[in-house]
Amino acid sequence: MNAMPNTYDSLLRYNLEPEIFSRKSMLEWLSFISRAPEAAEIPSIHLKLDTGMHRLGFTEDDYEWLKEAISKNPTLRVASIFSHLVGADEGEHNPFSHLQYERFRKGTDFLEAVIGRPVLKHILNSAGIVRFPGYKMDMVRLGIGLYGIEATRQKQSMLQTVSTLKATISQIKPIPAGETIGYGRKGVLESSSVIATISVGYADGYDRRLGNGKGQ
Repeated sequence: MNAMPNTYDSLLRYNLEPEIFSRKSMLEWLSFISRAPEAAEIPSIHLKLDTGMHRLGFTEDDYEWLKEAISKNPTLRVASIFSHLVGADEGEHNPFSHLQYERFRKGTDFLEAVIGRPVLKHILNSAGIVRFPGYKMDMVRLGIGLYGIEATRQKQSMLQTVSTLKATISQIKPIPAGETIGYGRKGVLESSSVIATISVGYADGYDRRLGNGKGQ
């Protein structure tokens, strides 16, 4: 997804296709393919447009520059153009999601005219697939949905859990009322209890903020 010049040889070797998201990344890729032995071996690229996430991606101010770069480099092959929705999982952001789609269509219409043919277009993430079925275009990108999580909570029954976290009990001990458990003495026992300590926690990436009954 974020290929850099030191990985381009591996892309070529394994027939992988990079995401190109900025003028710098485009210039680096053009420099690389200009030295490639045969044009037939050069992988296609995927152009990312920034329609509102403001993470990676070409902005509208880059479109004329992109037009020139594409026009001057006939060996450059574009497989797809894509963007990413900011708040597809929250209804309050629906107007902005619609605006992102319109911005995306404006950008893809412009670039397809430059390229001279239709290319694959995709903007929907997992939540977008559920909430904006009219924006599916040519492809969708199921991300967190692959892990069995439906972020909008509208279609959870259509997904299956794909992983389970298990741990063994390391120790069980009786602890009297009034004693505390864990960091910061946050877990105060209101009554005498039997406490089991399991072999998973902070060192395994389990966030301490999920303690004291907040996580499950």
